[in-house]
Amino acid sequence: EDEAGSNYFLKALLILASLPGCELISTEEVLNLIFESWFEGGMIWNEYAVNLLTTFGEKASFKDQFILKASSSLRNDIHCEPPLDHAVLELTCQAWSKRAMRLLRITKLDNLDNLGLGSAELWDSASLSTERDFSEYFFLCLMYLLHSFNSAEQRKELISNANESRIFVHILTSIAKSENPILESFNHRTERNHQLLDILGGRAGTGETLLEQTCIDGIVLLSTFMNDQARKKTKSMIKAITSLSFLVSALFQTPTYYEIQPTEKDEIDPSDVKEGDSLWYELGSQRIKATVMKIHTDDFPNLYFTIREEKSNSERQTIASRLKRHPKSFNPQSTASFVDGGEGSRREHIGRLITDNILKPHLFRLQFDEESTTINEVSAEAVNIILSQCGLISVGIGSVRYEIFQGITSMLVLLCDSLAPTDSSIEKCTMVIRCLSLALGFGVYTTPSSMNITGIIDPTDSIVKLVDLYRNSTWFEAQKRHPFERFHQSVSMWLSVAVIAIKDGEIFRCISGIIRSISDILLSINSKESGVNAYVVMKAMNSFQIASNDCTDDSVDNHDEKQVLGELTQCFIRLSQQEMSWKIVEEFSSLIVINSKKPIKMLEPAARSHANDLTECLYSPSKRWCSFHLLYSLAMSSKPLQEEESVIISDVINQQQAEWKQGMDGEDASELEDDIIISASWLPEKAMCILSQMKPKSSSIQNKLGEENEIMGDLLTWLTCLSILDTAGSVDMRNRTSISSFIQKTKSLGFLLETAMEHADLDIDRKESIFSCIDLDDKHDLSIQEVATLAVFRTVESLPTLVKTWFNDYCPRYMQNKLSTFVENIVAPETLHRELTRIKKATSFGEMTVNGSCVSREITATYHQDECQLSVMIRIPPSFPLKNVEVDCQKTLGIPENRWRRWALQIMLMLNNQDGSVLDALLLWKQNVDKEFDGIEPCPVCYSVLCIKTHAMPNLQCRTCNNRFHSTCLHKWFTESGKSNCVLCQQPWSGTKV
Repeated sequence: EDEAGSNYFLKALLILASLPGCELISTEEVLNLIFESWFEGGMIWNEYAVNLLTTFGEKASFKDQFILKASSSLRNDIHCEPPLDHAVLELTCQAWSKRAMRLLRITKLDNLDNLGLGSAELWDSASLSTERDFSEYFFLCLMYLLHSFNSAEQRKELISNANESRIFVHILTSIAKSENPILESFNHRTERNHQLLDILGGRAGTGETLLEQTCIDGIVLLSTFMNDQARKKTKSMIKAITSLSFLVSALFQTPTYYEIQPTEKDEIDPSDVKEGDSLWYELGSQRIKATVMKIHTDDFPNLYFTIREEKSNSERQTIASRLKRHPKSFNPQSTASFVDGGEGSRREHIGRLITDNILKPHLFRLQFDEESTTINEVSAEAVNIILSQCGLISVGIGSVRYEIFQGITSMLVLLCDSLAPTDSSIEKCTMVIRCLSLALGFGVYTTPSSMNITGIIDPTDSIVKLVDLYRNSTWFEAQKRHPFERFHQSVSMWLSVAVIAIKDGEIFRCISGIIRSISDILLSINSKESGVNAYVVMKAMNSFQIASNDCTDDSVDNHDEKQVLGELTQCFIRLSQQEMSWKIVEEFSSLIVINSKKPIKMLEPAARSHANDLTECLYSPSKRWCSFHLLYSLAMSSKPLQEEESVIISDVINQQQAEWKQGMDGEDASELEDDIIISASWLPEKAMCILSQMKPKSSSIQNKLGEENEIMGDLLTWLTCLSILDTAGSVDMRNRTSISSFIQKTKSLGFLLETAMEHADLDIDRKESIFSCIDLDDKHDLSIQEVATLAVFRTVESLPTLVKTWFNDYCPRYMQNKLSTFVENIVAPETLHRELTRIKKATSFGEMTVNGSCVSREITATYHQDECQLSVMIRIPPSFPLKNVEVDCQKTLGIPENRWRRWALQIMLMLNNQDGSVLDALLLWKQNVDKEFDGIEPCPVCYSVLCIKTHAMPNLQCRTCNNRFHSTCLHKWFTESGKSNCVLCQQPWSGTKV
């Protein structure tokens, strides 16, 4: 090679061959030289070989020979086994596409046939490959080639000109993914289909004509696979139905949900109403289920009624025009919205082809042998395509609507007639239930739809049968020992789609019992289907809770739901990274969102039982969002994890405690023990261990991904602990002091603040809430930058004194200005606003009134005691807590100056030195004032009746001067003064406990 990387020997030979009259190189050798140059590409091909080909190409046979040789080379490359390494595969496909493009540029062969990708058999065989992913290989070659063209029209022409007229549908079918369809989202499985359609110009660029023809070709191809008796092409059928669903959604874009007009009219005839009737009360655009309690005839013939709303259990009087028979109004135009114009006829045409080619031969003639399982399921999925994507256009006997209704109804009747607690019945019903679920929108191979069942059938009878079955204790216990796993999976799928159509409140409530029974069975099975089992139970519970808004009262505690949520949480924790999928995470996170908004704390029991495991899951990227919000629900609970009397301290913390105690005297060691016991009663054991063992992470490039993952876990653990700290502190101020002391001992705050500030965005011009990264309604991947920024904010807010100490003594100089600016512009204003909100909601002030302003940054508390008016003003500096608050009690009337100055000092100590909030400080001040007016003298050391940390009253009395002290204050005095004399009388201490 020369300096430019060109093969100078090849270049010299090409120059020599181009010389007029040169006989040193034969025609065959010239052909080989041009082929070699074409294979390598680059400058030599463009500047020498192409010109030489043009010169020799005057002989038609010469150019044809070259094209044949190059085309054969491309074909041979396509049929070679693709590399296993994906990076090498990418390079191989890029090189192939460049050679193909060089060939296309010198010929008029603008189709895939001459390149080796125009064979339908080739793409179909790729679908069946198991050892190597030929579909990916062919797809990458095709995509790199298409990218080489300048316009979508040229790319479309390349595919359209293939000799095989249906090549497009064969390509789309081959590249659809079929692995683990129930756990992989439809968008993920059709990701390559979307990429191919996009590069061809999307729906607009591809054109409705080609898309419609490809849909028709897809139906024919799927029918061919299903009718192939010689070879059961399971994988090909799954890919074909997936591709068909993708094509129909691309053709019609917006999914449509058609309602069949109810056979019974919606309006109510007052004379037909009877007491006890279950009707729907129309309130604006909403309909609420209600029961008729009484019929009033005192204004006859104008009847009116007393009804009881099922959800709120409240009664009201109404007239007949406000009562309806159905849960929502029926729009007669909805069934004909696409009849006018071309789209309606296209939808009807596609629906008819699916019905005639797939449903009639297969689904409506259901087979129960094992070999027909995939055919049954695929044909059931075809119903979902018609209902949710094509729509039901025509009406009457023989229409698509009529035939689907008849087919689904017959399956439902078969299910209700066959369901019994016997093995043969269960096996038969499994297939029927599964097909019903898929047809009505569960969506394993096709796009899921939640509305298919509406107006099609009433599943109530089947649910009643299932309730009776799962209440059969003999059968249920037998299933727990030897479960028919696929049956319970299928029932879960059926509940997911059927629950929305159940309007009877009593039957609806029974569904939670079925889900709990299925959960008890499926989630206890340790099999390769663990992920599937978890997903179908989550899906059923999700659908049940979404539908429960119409049928149940959220304020009623449902034990079955809590039990299932607990089992699902345990299962979610237990699932390995390989078993975890996007759909499981999506369903579980939806459950968390739904239950977090309920008035009953549904998630707390699950979080409480698995707090340590959930803390560990904060370090798993796929589990951390759900785990964090479960722990947050625990943090919002006012109940500790363990009772102080029976708290269990981990070995790690006991060992750490022993190290901390070295050099301590008895009083300090006892205080440390108390702090750890209180901390352990609130914080998860795993979180305490993480805080006590924190250390800098490796900064090597190789470990960067793992390091970021560990940092994210640390930050989320820290945020959880801060939330628990605030909740525990609101229950009892002593909890805040003890947990803060434990955190101070671990020395984790400095490390976490430095780490957070290195990754945080402390930009003061923020356009969104700093809490948006953990918003329940924003289920996105947690950003380390956003979480780190929140961690800085919450640390300053919850641990102001420790942050101030760290800032003054340990904060790196380059971070000080950035942190100070962030605190002054973001933290301090928001913290004051949140503090004033908490003060407004406080109910423990009694006769004390508290007012504050975010503008003046002043908070004033006024308290009348006997004939005295006590007033305190707290001025919070703009950079609090980096600067100390100021307290002014000068407007206090009737109190000696030394006393109100002492009270001011108490508040300043609480806010500036004890990590207390303004609310904590005001409540402590009020309690101290009450005690002093009761005649209790304050401790001469801290000037407070109640100890700021323990809230105990002075309990040690000097025998000489009779003054009383807090034991912690006196011990601290002895330690710091270096002598054991009374603080006031300076006599050797000789005191008693009181």
